[in-house]
Amino acid sequence: MLIFSSFQCLSQAELTTQEVQHLLSIKAQVEGTYQVEMINTRSLPTIPLIAYKEIEQRRKQSEVVYYQLNENTRIKIFPLDQIKDPNFGFPEEVIYINTRSN
Repeated sequence: MLIFSSFQCLSQAELTTQEVQHLLSIKAQVEGTYQVEMINTRSLPTIPLIAYKEIEQRRKQSEVVYYQLNENTRIKIFPLDQIKDPNFGFPEEVIYINTRSN
């Protein structure tokens, strides 16, 4: 996990100020339209800025898409049709899923 976090920091550190501002703008646009699923862990998610661009690009018109960020982090991307529905409620930002049997 530490290696993954270090890689994310290094990748984001290589972005220009303009690129960071653009990605922060995308992040603001997609807020509330995806859900982070933490699988078999109780740790807090670390989402690199570039993932918000991926969320925007992978979104479909009418089907839910999953973006596997790493072994324990998956992002559920809600479709445009669902988001535009007046009854759409913002999902819980992070959920924890345990797939292991006890």
